[in-house]
Amino acid sequence: MFAHRPFLPRLILVVILLFCARAGFSSTQEGGLDLTTIPDVPEANLLEIDEQVRAVLDEKIAIVRDMRARAFALHTLLFGKEALGIVYDDSITHTAQQTFITRRGNCLSHASLYLAAARYVGLDARFQLVSIPREWVPNEKFNIVPGHINVAVAIPGHKVTVEFSNIVSADESQHMRSRTVADSRALAEYYNNLGTEAAQNGNPSTAIAYLRKAITTDERVAYAWSNLGVVYKMNGYNDLAQHAYEKGLKIDKDNLSILNNIYILYRETGQHERAEK
Repeated sequence: MFAHRPFLPRLILVVILLFCARAGFSSTQEGGLDLTTIPDVPEANLLEIDEQVRAVLDEKIAIVRDMRARAFALHTLLFGKEALGIVYDDSITHTAQQTFITRRGNCLSHASLYLAAARYVGLDARFQLVSIPREWVPNEKFNIVPGHINVAVAIPGHKVTVEFSNIVSADESQHMRSRTVADSRALAEYYNNLGTEAAQNGNPSTAIAYLRKAITTDERVAYAWSNLGVVYKMNGYNDLAQHAYEKGLKIDKDNLSILNNIYILYRETGQHERAEK
């Protein structure tokens, strides 16, 4: 698609999935999770595409001379029902290559594939974070605040907004507050998503591994710190949770999700003055 409430007494996770909340955490007892066994996370190639993808782009897209028409043709090729027909699936976070192979993924997955392909055919494309209306989606033990990411393509004289889901149209998102971000930020969002997915599936060790990878990739993603704090807290590591929340607040002191989470922790650990503040 193209186009020119009060605090809750529950923990909150933030994900870049676009209204894709799924099942809740299963937490362990305090001390049940050994932090010395947290696995290493290999570096992901979020924007890597192989020869097969490049061959398709050379045949179908590179021949389109007008840049604006090229941007539209690329979207049609990747997501059009009469072409590759890659579908939107809010439960899956994939790299660009994985999205091409499986023909499905969420907004971050679609954005990654489109951006990688766009750059290959000479388009000036960047990730763009969009401030969609806040929605706290309830689950059994926490709430999720979904986020959204799309792609902005700079064409001489104007900007093209590229969307991938019928939930938010390009006409709508181009009027929402948005900002382009570096590839490293999108990669951090990728790790953040995988971390929250692992946590929801009851794999706290994997969740911590991915969330740590998110904040080392881009330590300015405040809600990745908050999500890490949620996993620590639900596994009995309150000191580490508090440290993570407070790091997130230093980055974004007005973030309602972090404020909610740290309020709960302060209250439950007897830090009443801090909780009231």
